[in-house]
Amino acid sequence: MFEGIFTSLITPFNNENKVDLFRLENLLSFLKEKVHGFFILGTYGSTALLNEVEKKQIIDKVVENKLNKPVIVHVGSSNPNTSLELAKYAQNKGVDAVAFVPPYFYNYQEEEVISYFQKIVKEITIPVFVYLNPPRVGYNLSVSCVEQLVRIGVYGIKDTTNNLNYFYDLCSTVDLEKFNYLNGSELYLNPTMLHGGKGAISAMSNAFPEYVVDVYNAIKNANMEDYKEKMNYLFAYRKIRKLGQGIPIIHAILNLNGINVGRPRFPFIYDENFLIKVKNALEGQKILKS
Repeated sequence: MFEGIFTSLITPFNNENKVDLFRLENLLSFLKEKVHGFFILGTYGSTALLNEVEKKQIIDKVVENKLNKPVIVHVGSSNPNTSLELAKYAQNKGVDAVAFVPPYFYNYQEEEVISYFQKIVKEITIPVFVYLNPPRVGYNLSVSCVEQLVRIGVYGIKDTTNNLNYFYDLCSTVDLEKFNYLNGSELYLNPTMLHGGKGAISAMSNAFPEYVVDVYNAIKNANMEDYKEKMNYLFAYRKIRKLGQGIPIIHAILNLNGINVGRPRFPFIYDENFLIKVKNALEGQKILKS
């Protein structure tokens, strides 16, 4: 079920800085036939800028759309009780899986992280993913810790370490045929899929879903010539991504291409000068839509 390209769905906001559920529905309509699934309330979903009521509204809207695609909801926060409560809410609404970053702010010991996930898998009946994101959480988990998480029933992983050495240690320790590995970046699809990875949770696929899925399909079909050609699109996007924060860039590309997703949430900078900068960069990368 959890295989392919999962869009790390952005959250649209209106000019009053409120979650825009109408624009969210439009974005889902644009994407739902193009990708294999959705990862919501993650980094690109502006999770750190949302309150619990807003998160539940977004879960409701996604579920209401009957996407017929698997939906993973990230529910992690610095408060384990809040995380678990949101996970139960998502589970009751009928999502397919939940993901938790390890509890952050305090630099927890791995024994404490394992205890935390033990509690989660006892209380949650749908698949549970661990979401590794060291830059946001403040620490990573060792491969041996992940191995213990597998033993206690954690179903899979979203790996945003961007560290292939870590991945190779992981895949030589954990059976990735049984442990659902999804990379946190479309750029690592080839090396991870060749060793048992199931796909990627992709931010780029908000704006360019076909390009990311084409790369995935080329790898699945073992067509390396096609893979190398399609990777040029990902490299072109990478150049645009260097303009600044990824969330405003995704908003700008979608809006410029006629998919109205409103604004990113304050305090992200999103003005006419920024839009012009992104537009010029798109036009400079001629293989991308502008």
